[in-house]
Amino acid sequence: MNADAFRVTFRGEIESGYRLEEVKNNLAKLFKLDVSNQLHLQKIDRLFSGRTVVIKEGLSKASAQAYLSAIAKAGGKAYIKIKIGPPDGIEERRSFLRRKQGDRRAKPRLSAILPDRRKNKGRREGDPKS
Repeated sequence: MNADAFRVTFRGEIESGYRLEEVKNNLAKLFKLDVSNQLHLQKIDRLFSGRTVVIKEGLSKASAQAYLSAIAKAGGKAYIKIKIGPPDGIEERRSFLRRKQGDRRAKPRLSAILPDRRKNKGRREGDPKS
């Protein structure tokens, strides 16, 4: 297993004994976000939307534990997951759909032996027939 195979996720859950606004302010300080800025407030609200948000990925186990403990001190519940592959298989889909340059040139170009279509008269109704 890779040393950098861990992901820290957050679902918006709060530790018992903390209030929501208190946790939001603590996480804003932790992530160095300004509470008076509207864009920063949207980022904090996105953390508490109920969906699983990836905080950081590609971490060693010790770094992931450090993130986990920092979020726990702020009053939130974070989780560590083992990163098996790219999120949602994005890289796998890209490599599958993208053709390699060598594959295109290895095939014979059958369209190159077709006659020039501009020489065909009468393809349209308005063309004079010969």
